[in-house]
Amino acid sequence: MTEESTAPFSDSSNESAAMTMCVAAAEVTGNVPMDPRVAPARRKHFRTKHRLLASRLFGCLVVLFMLSGENYWSEQAPVLHAGLYLFGCVIGGLGAFGRVWALAHIAGRKRAELVTDGPYSLCRNPIYVSSLLLATGFMLCAGSIILTILTSVSFYALYAFVLRKEECELEAVHGRAFLRYCEKAPSFWPRASAYQEAQSVTICSAAFRRGAWTVALYMPLIGLPPLICALHEVGALPILYTIY
Repeated sequence: MTEESTAPFSDSSNESAAMTMCVAAAEVTGNVPMDPRVAPARRKHFRTKHRLLASRLFGCLVVLFMLSGENYWSEQAPVLHAGLYLFGCVIGGLGAFGRVWALAHIAGRKRAELVTDGPYSLCRNPIYVSSLLLATGFMLCAGSIILTILTSVSFYALYAFVLRKEECELEAVHGRAFLRYCEKAPSFWPRASAYQEAQSVTICSAAFRRGAWTVALYMPLIGLPPLICALHEVGALPILYTIY
């Protein structure tokens, strides 16, 4: 082998070795360049974590507010109060079913592919729709018309803000496929005529279990408003104000 033929190979080897040394040094110092695809996923995880924290904090504040407040409708219109509770159970039940159904399709597939079948053919964000139904159902079970309206409007406004950011990221990742999906399925409110169902769905059991556990926690909350009313009646909890 001549010197001319070995020169390019030597340059390539030196360049590769130098690159390896640079990467190794970067790993030691902690200054490893981040894959540009990782940053959006980390930002989305950050938003999801804080959104869940804010939702749970809001729920805790509502429960604390209910502990010291007498429900106006339970005394002045008991039939209406019972109707609100039953209607809330139905709405909350639909939300719980919707979340489990959506999780069965999206769990473990969210970052790997664009899911467009099952509940995701009805609308592009069935989990958010189901979460709104869960929150609205709980407020109806609490028997507060004002809290129901405030909660529904607040949750819808929050999700509308989050959806704009998430769908921009999905468009950046999936391109024309996501744009075609947007033409078929509405963003939030389901459209029954767009429904499509796959023959089979592969479920990631670990991801599904984590998501379904949050739905299971909702069931005991339905019995919380009647329990609080009973504790008010026997004087176990103080009544400081009236909840309409």
